[in-house]
Amino acid sequence: MALFAEDSFDLPTDPRVIDPGGAPLPPVRFPDRDVTEEQGQDTRPPAVDSSTLNSPQRPALTLVPPGSAMQVDTLAATADRPAENRPTLSAVPDTAVGRDAVHDAADTEHVAPAAATPHPLEEVVHPPAVDFQPGTDIRVPSGTKARLLANIAVIDTLTRMQRDGRSATAAEQQTLACWSGWGAIADVFDTRKDTYESQREYLKEVLGQSQYRAASASTLNAHYTDPAIAEHMWKALQHAGFSGGRVLEPGCGSGTFIGLAPKSAQMVGVEKDPISAAVAAHLYPSAQIRSEGFETTNVPNGSFAAVIGNVPFGDFALRDPSYNPKRLSIHNHFIVKSLDLTAPGGYVVALTSRYTMDNVDDKARREILARADLLGAVRLPTAAFRRVAGTEVVTDILVLRRREADREIAVGEDSWLQVADMDLVTGDGQTSSLPVNTYFHEHPEHMLGTPMIGHGIHGSTTLQVQTMDPSAVGDQVARCLRSIIDTAIDKDRGLTASPSSLTDVTEVSFDPGLLTKASAGQLPAYGTLRFNAEADRFESWDRDKWVETKVYQSRKDETIKLLALRDAANAVVASQRNGLPPEDREHLRGQLNRIYDAYVKRHGPIQRFKWSTPAEVTQDKRDEKLAKKIELWRKKNPDAARVPEELVEQWDQQAWETPNPYKLRPHIVTALRNDPSWTTVLALESYDEQTKEVRKAPIFSVDLLGPPTIRDRAETADEALAISLDQHGGVDLDHIATLLGTDKDAAREHLRGLVFPSLRDPDVLIPAATALSGNVRRQLREAQKAAENDPRYHEYVDALRTVQPVDRQASQISARPGSPWIDARYVGQFARETFAPSEHKIPRVTADHIQGVWTIECPAHDRAHASFFETWGTRYDNRDAIDLLEMVCNNKEIVVKYTAEETERTGRTGVNRDATVAAQAKATKISEAFQKWIFADETRRDELVNVYNERFNCLRAPKYSGAALTLPGLSKRFEPHPYQRDAVARIIAEPNVLLDHVVGAGKSGTMFMAAMEMRRLGLARQPWLVVPNHIIEQVGKEAKWWYPSAEILLGAPGTDPEGRRRFIAQSATSDWDMVIAPQSLFEAIPVGPEVQRDYIERELEILREALTATTEDTTPTSVKRLEKALQRYETKLKDLTEQASKDTGLRFEQTGADYLFIDEAHMFKNRTRLSAVKELACPNGSERADDLAMKMDMLRQRRGEEALAAGRQPTAADERVATFATGTPVANSLGEMYVMQRYLRPDLLDDAGVFHLNDWGAAFTSTINTVEVNATGTQLRPVTRVGKFCNLQELLKLSSVFTDVITRDQVLDQADIELPELVGGKRTIINIPADQELKDFITDLGYRATDIDPKNMARDNILKISNDGREASLDPRMVHLPAPAYSRTAAVADQIMAVHKATADRIYKDPQHGHDMPNPGGLQIVFCDRGTPTRKAGKPKDSFGMYTAIRDELISRGMPAEKIRFIHDAEKPEDKLRLFDECNRGMVSVLLGSTEKMGTGTNVQARAVALHHVDVPWRPADLEQREGRIIRQGNQNRAVHIFNYVVEGSYDTVMWQKIEAKSLFIEQVKRADIAVDEVEDVGGGDLSASAAETKAIATGDPRYVRQVQLQDEIDHLAALERSHHETLASRDREIAATQRQLAIVNSDLQALAPVVEDVAARNPDARPTVLVEGRGYKERKDAADAFATVGRNTYHAMKNAPGYENRPLNASINGVGLLARRDHMNSKLWIKADVPSAEIDATVLDLHETVGSRDDSGSAKTRGLLTRLENLYKDLPNHHQRLQRNHDQLTATIEDLQTTEVEQFDRGHELAALREEHSTLTTMLRLEAQSEAAKAKAAEAQHRMRAAGREPGWSLHLNPTPFLLEESGLDTAEQYRFAHKIAERSRAADYLASQQEQGQEHDRDTDEGLAL
Repeated sequence: MALFAEDSFDLPTDPRVIDPGGAPLPPVRFPDRDVTEEQGQDTRPPAVDSSTLNSPQRPALTLVPPGSAMQVDTLAATADRPAENRPTLSAVPDTAVGRDAVHDAADTEHVAPAAATPHPLEEVVHPPAVDFQPGTDIRVPSGTKARLLANIAVIDTLTRMQRDGRSATAAEQQTLACWSGWGAIADVFDTRKDTYESQREYLKEVLGQSQYRAASASTLNAHYTDPAIAEHMWKALQHAGFSGGRVLEPGCGSGTFIGLAPKSAQMVGVEKDPISAAVAAHLYPSAQIRSEGFETTNVPNGSFAAVIGNVPFGDFALRDPSYNPKRLSIHNHFIVKSLDLTAPGGYVVALTSRYTMDNVDDKARREILARADLLGAVRLPTAAFRRVAGTEVVTDILVLRRREADREIAVGEDSWLQVADMDLVTGDGQTSSLPVNTYFHEHPEHMLGTPMIGHGIHGSTTLQVQTMDPSAVGDQVARCLRSIIDTAIDKDRGLTASPSSLTDVTEVSFDPGLLTKASAGQLPAYGTLRFNAEADRFESWDRDKWVETKVYQSRKDETIKLLALRDAANAVVASQRNGLPPEDREHLRGQLNRIYDAYVKRHGPIQRFKWSTPAEVTQDKRDEKLAKKIELWRKKNPDAARVPEELVEQWDQQAWETPNPYKLRPHIVTALRNDPSWTTVLALESYDEQTKEVRKAPIFSVDLLGPPTIRDRAETADEALAISLDQHGGVDLDHIATLLGTDKDAAREHLRGLVFPSLRDPDVLIPAATALSGNVRRQLREAQKAAENDPRYHEYVDALRTVQPVDRQASQISARPGSPWIDARYVGQFARETFAPSEHKIPRVTADHIQGVWTIECPAHDRAHASFFETWGTRYDNRDAIDLLEMVCNNKEIVVKYTAEETERTGRTGVNRDATVAAQAKATKISEAFQKWIFADETRRDELVNVYNERFNCLRAPKYSGAALTLPGLSKRFEPHPYQRDAVARIIAEPNVLLDHVVGAGKSGTMFMAAMEMRRLGLARQPWLVVPNHIIEQVGKEAKWWYPSAEILLGAPGTDPEGRRRFIAQSATSDWDMVIAPQSLFEAIPVGPEVQRDYIERELEILREALTATTEDTTPTSVKRLEKALQRYETKLKDLTEQASKDTGLRFEQTGADYLFIDEAHMFKNRTRLSAVKELACPNGSERADDLAMKMDMLRQRRGEEALAAGRQPTAADERVATFATGTPVANSLGEMYVMQRYLRPDLLDDAGVFHLNDWGAAFTSTINTVEVNATGTQLRPVTRVGKFCNLQELLKLSSVFTDVITRDQVLDQADIELPELVGGKRTIINIPADQELKDFITDLGYRATDIDPKNMARDNILKISNDGREASLDPRMVHLPAPAYSRTAAVADQIMAVHKATADRIYKDPQHGHDMPNPGGLQIVFCDRGTPTRKAGKPKDSFGMYTAIRDELISRGMPAEKIRFIHDAEKPEDKLRLFDECNRGMVSVLLGSTEKMGTGTNVQARAVALHHVDVPWRPADLEQREGRIIRQGNQNRAVHIFNYVVEGSYDTVMWQKIEAKSLFIEQVKRADIAVDEVEDVGGGDLSASAAETKAIATGDPRYVRQVQLQDEIDHLAALERSHHETLASRDREIAATQRQLAIVNSDLQALAPVVEDVAARNPDARPTVLVEGRGYKERKDAADAFATVGRNTYHAMKNAPGYENRPLNASINGVGLLARRDHMNSKLWIKADVPSAEIDATVLDLHETVGSRDDSGSAKTRGLLTRLENLYKDLPNHHQRLQRNHDQLTATIEDLQTTEVEQFDRGHELAALREEHSTLTTMLRLEAQSEAAKAKAAEAQHRMRAAGREPGWSLHLNPTPFLLEESGLDTAEQYRFAHKIAERSRAADYLASQQEQGQEHDRDTDEGLAL
């Protein structure tokens, strides 16, 4: 039967029918099998012959001679058949044809197929196949019409030859030679043009849908070569030394180069277009024509002596992981791959795009240089191929020589890697430049014409090479090529490759004929093992040859037998897949049984093993381990001085631990284990590791595969559509018509309402499930536009109208500042209107929103109004109204910290709580005002509501049905559940899917089916399943059970770099149905620097676009931010470029993966994301998640490139890259939904404008700002967190589009399975009484909660108190209290033993085979996340642990110790598997573990009878993971127990209430069963509630919760009140200061007014009168000298005067006196008028340079000083004006402050009421505490504490903080506890002594009283 226990998986069928299987074997064509009959079966292509030991690979090629009747499947029958009955043209079949049988042991005789054997009387003699002789004449007609008619004639000729099953006649070859392909007549396929409509319809009929599309796509690069140039290229090859051997022409078209080849050449052509390939095969039957894309060609390297041809051009890349991992453009890819396939010394002579040489990026040229030498290049004229190909483009002929391995690149031979600007003339005679390869700078004679600058089709600048004589091009090419070859020969670089030097392997045939996709000629998978009997050695396939593999002689015989088992199993599976007769299948099955029985008899079971116990750890080994740990730590912490002692202690403990025993299978040699088909051998038996019992798998006795289901009739249109979707992956109208037995028009009518025309192409029909889902609003707009010109869309428009979502109204929309759907201009308008001081003073506010960041700016002088810093903002720096609005828009933390001055003055540091609360209150006020304002205006409201509905309320979730899926290849022993089928249909139809299926729903099977269906339909070529490490083998074997004939590559965890390289090579070089990789291996395969560079380049492009899109309205801050981001990315790109050459490892892009199934996807949710909102941010994201994001981005990029390569623009469907599977996509917060949306449907986020996390948060969350303690509880911190999730309906719609939800109830409803029920229908609550010691501890916690020092929270804090309380509730011993009288561990043990005894005799069935198992009794699962087994440094080995305590309690109650196991003891995946198996087999009765280690992948449900929640899980996801271990498919118990343990008066009850409420909410979210638009976040919970909970729990009185809540609210409002009063006081202070300043200005104005009038009355042109010391001067020079002297004297006289003192200068101007003051610091004399005026300064140098000057410079200085004094006088009127402006400004400021309405503190009544309630409650609690009973209780407690020597806060000293340890000077907590225990004993002794003394005194007093 099956290989291992069914309970390891979520299987939907009876476990007794487990179905492993094998890889397919090669087929044999049977004589009675009709080829045409075989073509009707849509099955996989057969594999190669088992005798060669080649593992089967697809797509393979079958050799079909041109004249053979077996030329398959393609061309239409006869031309005279009606068009509607004409079969589709397909020169090469799209899918595998026929079901070939398998060679059996009886050597079945082969005869020719009956269908291909004509009746003797009807035998027709056909002419022999002869090669066409083309010559150098151009046979392709000119003109689009002529070419089209010639092509149609070719198609008709091929149709006729296929019908007759013969070769082409000479006349027909003449017709075929006129084939031109479709590249030059692309207009034929343009549906916008009616010119060729009739021919287009004819081609659709003849070619069929798929080949018509292929023909249309080929217009991108299907251009052909002038035969004259081709002939000269051949002559160059021969001149170089070609004398014979295989020659390759990649992209051969109709065979131009093949036709001109010398007879000595054995030609092999590769052509993707099936018609061109058929033409070439009929024209040149002596050549092998491989009808395949060159990117899929798989032949050994070094197979060809030369390569010649015209490679296709295009700026897109093809998927070819083995040969094009760097995603080179198609032309460069073809050249590089051609070089790899060429033998050393061989030539590649290729026509290619000029961009191979001229591209500025030299990446492709470096790849070429790494393989070959460039011998020369010839640049052809622009019009060289105008006649033959209908195109004008500059092309180059490159002559390359494959370099020998021992030849190094000579100096200077790499100069052609560079390009340099070449000065060229434009068409209008101007000069410009373009980059041209340096080769042509050095060899201008090899450019066959004059290089010029021209313009491309879109006006872009491009190179043109003009020639005056086109007829001379041929001779010029010949001359240049001969020169190149002559030079090469002179340098010993001739063509030396010969037939004898080529790679030859028997696995690949190069025989003549047309090779089509069927079976033969493909290489074995890398790593395939075989035994070569002739050479008597084992060989492994190494990409292109068999190499000897070492197998020890002692293992030789057994390994040969294991290989025989592999091949026999493959043959059995292939016989079933191909439908061999029953007797043949039984014969092969019998042979498999005989081989297996003989093997087991001789050697034992395949999976046998022996345990290997590692040796004891020696001192040297310990030292080595410790040294490695220390070295690794130092590398990560290079700046650290020393390694922390606790880490060294921990590592030392680990180093001494002996590794666990491990299994050895020495009989399975490494080479066999590395064989890709090894899983086939593993799946042959079921092996019980405990009992050593062996059972054969079902393959030995029954058929696992049935014949494929072929449905050729349908009763309804629904049924016919479903069949079409199943078989074709789309709507095939011809097939549907056949199924319904009608014509196409009638079938289309039947499909009304079921399908609709595609918006991209009306001829393509889309099923309604897809057409009427997604963004239906946008689809309606596009459909309405299309319907204007095409009536076929009218029905689609009507259908879309019926599914439009109901518009959301303004009252249903949450519109907060920063919402991304609100235009930035409205935010600016809101600020202008709201913050304006008056209607006449509108501030200038600008706002923009770029790259998810809001920037709001306003000039400083516009913000200098009370409305900005009082009404709507604060006076604190950077916290006015504009600042706060910007912070609210960006979800930034709003916090005010103490300034340096405040710290110096008050001693306070960090957060200023009062100021922060005030700023947060203003921010809340702004938000509330915005939400009222935004919808107040009707026009604005209508616009924004419409925008919101268009962006968010536009999605409709699809509904898919998979009922009609036939699922070819699925084992007939499996019947998928309906929800699994529907999920597969969804994965097929949607770009990316999230499988949110409950634990136990069978996600693995769903992914297997989806992977195989995507392969079958061509939606994915190599899907990867990424699964957790510990279940990798289980998943691999299960995949074989579901699909026995699937080609599966299975990775292994823990592989070394060499193993990863082998895995990548195996993945890349073979064609796998699926690759299953463990997470560790997937993560260890990085993307390469090229991919990272592309990723960064795309990010750069986004930033550049944003920068380019900036307008004059964009704020300067935004522009600077973008420029800085651009600079950061450019630096990052530069660094990456410098490192790229250093890394030579294999990369993810080389694997061939193009689609990912991520199992347990919640493990990848920690993707790096930055946000100020706590619940949304993940600044320290995991490398695992970021790596996955990079890989998915790479796959998306390549999907888009593939779409472009196919000739179409990428759509959402081209985003198809991944399916995520997880039962817990939302583990703790709805914010995690963004991560899944970003991974899977970033396009939806982009469409909605919420791609950036900040925008997403603004759209769907309502944040609150608060102040709470930090994570360590040591200090206050500001926190912005989600208060509510808003616009919830639209948020859920975003996810519903791509999420497939299956809950436990749906599993029960749809699946024919039973899940166990809870005894009593609910969890059982076990209440545990708290003893006095625990009560005292919790009471002390209440004291500590009220005694926290806010200035020193490192000593004690609320987080520490809360943790101590939870630990104590779990078990007092966790906090170093004595063991309680009845502990939680005892309660758990009692319940376990009760269940154990009740089920001790219960018999369980073997999950695999159904027989009774020998070990009775149920399994109990115990979860505990606290107190787990740990190696924590510094923790004593004998310290208390919950696990060991429970185990000890159970042992004391009589349970054997070996029946109790810890999950933590199983460290390795294989250890876990063994432990799980022991649990299911009854060898374990109790399994203890944590949620983390015993959640996902723990399959122990077979006999699980009870589950114990020892502690409360932290998150709803944890609760689901825990209980999913027992309420699970495969549990044989009909009723089970779930126990919750709650200690009375502890934290447990509150925590259970919270976790259950969260779980219920998440379940509602999954079902979209929520009608509200706003909800509290499920993950929240801040630490502020901890104090209230602690107090209430400590006292046992819930009223204390209210007391603490009241105090918290009072503190908040009191801070607001203080801030309000401080604002009023600041306002009054500012008014007073401004009034004082205004009085001074008024005085100055009055004093200056008469002087200004006098100045105005004087003649402005007259010189003012200057008096110095009462004397006037006629000459200015004299007056200046006198003034300078007075100035010097005054300067010296004021030597000791203070710097602020003004003294008369004894000088005047027009009667206005002058004053002076000395500036001691700067050695200056400041001069002003004795009336209000400005000041001028004269330096001491200016004053002294006039003394003793020998020239006129001194006089000039004095005159200049005098001029400045005169200007000071003339400036008096201007100074008066300045004073007046200052006066007006001060007056306005006072008016603004006095008239701006100051809001009253409107929450004063609320604060008073809260204070009254708090006072009343406090008084009541105090009075109750003072009652006699309370006093007695308090006295008793005090006595108890003092008798124990305890003081308030004693609980902290049992579990000291690091601060206390450092303060005490002790090293460890143990030492600290010991010291305090001594102190307690001392205090207790003192107290007891005092009590005794008091007692004795009391006794004496009593005796004296009695005596009296």
